[in-house]
Amino acid sequence: MKGKEMFRVGSLTLCLALILGGSAAVYGQTVYGSLAGTVFDPSGAVIPQASVTIRSLDTGQAREIKADDTGFWRMPSLPPGRYAVDVVAPNFGKLTRAPIVVEPTVERTVDVTLRPGAVTEVVSVTAEAPLIEQTKAQLSRGVDSQTIMMLPGLNSLTGLALLQPGAAPNDLGRPGSGFVVNGGRTRSNNFMIDGANN
Repeated sequence: MKGKEMFRVGSLTLCLALILGGSAAVYGQTVYGSLAGTVFDPSGAVIPQASVTIRSLDTGQAREIKADDTGFWRMPSLPPGRYAVDVVAPNFGKLTRAPIVVEPTVERTVDVTLRPGAVTEVVSVTAEAPLIEQTKAQLSRGVDSQTIMMLPGLNSLTGLALLQPGAAPNDLGRPGSGFVVNGGRTRSNNFMIDGANN
């Protein structure tokens, strides 16, 4: 009897360990994006300890960070929106890059080159970041509500999803059978509205 009881307790302990071990939190989706970059001088050398200020053009909120000794800086957990990046360092002029669009789950690279000069000298660069993201191997696209309203004949989420890179209709041959993304399963799709899971 003692052997059966020990087997039962051992089995229960093993099952409990498997259940608790398998229930760790998994964060597959996030509603935030991030900006990162390196600060250079005109010769291509890095500028350590430069001050970087990231301002939301939509809300006016600002965050500050210092570049490390290699000139690299990274600002995670930024809500989606339009931002301006101000960079300044001793003996260099201030540089502003705007507008930079932050999208959910995307880290956008914003490398800057500061010119020698006084801090009162400001260089403003008003150009979009490149559409090709060189730091991530992912396909994504954000669509604003104005674009959706202007699309003719778009009457379902499936039609909107098929506009995204890597999306294709599911070949089940019946209406409403969904779509697949990069060969994944139909049930692996995640719909987000205004950055929140739907």
